[in-house]
Amino acid sequence: MGAFAFSAARIVATFPTRGDTNLRSVDCAWNTNKGPGTATITDTGLVIDIGLHGVDPAFSGTMKLNYQRKIPDDVLERLPATTLRFPVEPVFVYRAAGVRPKS
Repeated sequence: MGAFAFSAARIVATFPTRGDTNLRSVDCAWNTNKGPGTATITDTGLVIDIGLHGVDPAFSGTMKLNYQRKIPDDVLERLPATTLRFPVEPVFVYRAAGVRPKS
């Protein structure tokens, strides 16, 4: 299972995989607003939507991750934003698809 967290400085979400506990779906500052990934936070959780062609022109389609967890209204009100764009590295897409990096 993946998890997400908010701090005053950043938003972080782990990718739900057992093989790589350091794989992050998103890990960026709140003022980041550029890239092919979009994070949307609502009272029902976090949705990450990635336009894959924006990650690498060789990719096509989208990747959507839905983290379902009730977020209280008082937490939502304190967040600096409820929608933000963020960069995504091609290695994330490969790892999310189960491709192991060469050693």
